[in-house]
Amino acid sequence: MGQLPVIIIGAGISGLSLAHALSARGEAVVVLEQDQIGSGASGAAAAYLEPRTGTGGLRAIEWAALEQWPAYAEALESASGIDTDYRKDGLLHVALPEGLERLEREFAARQAAGTPVTWLDGSALRARQIHLSDHIAAGYALDQVHTLDGPKLCSALAAILQRTCADVCLNTAVLSLEVDGNTLRVTTNQDEFAARKVAICCAMGRNDIAGLPDDVPFSRPVRGVMLALAGDAERPLVSCVIKHAKGVICPSSDGRLMVGPTSEKGETSLQVTGEVRQDLLDTAAQFVPAVSHLEVSDTYVGLRALTGDGALKLGQSRKMPGVYYSLSHGGSGYLRAPVVAEELASYMLDETAPCPLTSAYLTRP
Repeated sequence: MGQLPVIIIGAGISGLSLAHALSARGEAVVVLEQDQIGSGASGAAAAYLEPRTGTGGLRAIEWAALEQWPAYAEALESASGIDTDYRKDGLLHVALPEGLERLEREFAARQAAGTPVTWLDGSALRARQIHLSDHIAAGYALDQVHTLDGPKLCSALAAILQRTCADVCLNTAVLSLEVDGNTLRVTTNQDEFAARKVAICCAMGRNDIAGLPDDVPFSRPVRGVMLALAGDAERPLVSCVIKHAKGVICPSSDGRLMVGPTSEKGETSLQVTGEVRQDLLDTAAQFVPAVSHLEVSDTYVGLRALTGDGALKLGQSRKMPGVYYSLSHGGSGYLRAPVVAEELASYMLDETAPCPLTSAYLTRP
């Protein structure tokens, strides 16, 4: 009998990227997903790759990951044959007059951190993006920001895993986990699986798994709703990400504009009301008025998770060795994926691995 596999629970960006990193190291991997590929928070994200402000450890992770993303995306597209709509068009942070003070603070923080950033008044912004509202007071450009289609990226990772003989089991909800000697037994609504290691990458789903120790962090829901607006690929309203205080307007190569997301703490319903859709449209129209003439082609909804203080949570349970977790990515799961997946995979296979970028966030037994 061969060695027992590593089981990854969750087929969003954190679970799939970790599974890919482990599989690339020759590990037998099984991914268990209670719904479909990228059907949770990963499917309701705009997937723009913007490192945060400041000078701390998370910023270092995110800038390092952004540098890796062009090669990472190219490799995934080549191996899967799936176009992930990876774009390098940059991002404009914009503000109406009432938001100008906050925008100036953000700009100063980026300058202080050494980020190449350009301040633009309203006229200069509209020279770059002619459909921006005349009411926008100012903004700044982050030309380093890239974007991609999150669900397509998740599909690419899943396709690669399946081609490398990894098992990706959909509609397979994990009910419980227990230790049986040197084996971890995972019970699902479909079957029972045996594993030598398990990684919890389903932020909200973690709360529903019986038997997990309490040092695997619990999560609180934050609902995100994203709208896809049908646009003209030949005459796009915007050609880069437009970010404002309440969300983003993110273009796709097929002409769609992704608008949102909401950030609704404590909301767990996956049913989206017309009021929520209209609020997203009205907010976007404050910055790009012409979006009010576009039809909503799709609505995406998912539950992000807040864990503890909201900081990144990685590591291994002290109470149940062999159980690892990758949680609390907030809106940065796609951005951090190349770094977090590689370093957590290294740690899972060798607990002496240095993990230079994530060591401060790794809980070790």
